[in-house]
Amino acid sequence: MRDTSTQEFVAAEVRAQLARRRVSSRRICVLLGCTPPYLSRRLTGQIPFNVSDLAAIAGLLDLPVSTFFQVVAGGQVTEYKTLTGLAAAA
Repeated sequence: MRDTSTQEFVAAEVRAQLARRRVSSRRICVLLGCTPPYLSRRLTGQIPFNVSDLAAIAGLLDLPVSTFFQVVAGGQVTEYKTLTGLAAAA
């Protein structure tokens, strides 16, 4: 099992928030003024999101930017697993 990086956890939370609100990647590309490959590399965690991108996405979703970091506070993988376990149990 490999270690998962903070950027992958942030990307996973961005994907989750977009899915919850049924926001398409096309809409995000228009918002950010980017290409689909640019967004895809960030949504998969291959390349980290920059602050401007996260702020724009958070604004579209009417969320604080900190939402994308809550599962990785302190960079602890166990915290992410605990939170996802609680979500599954709820």
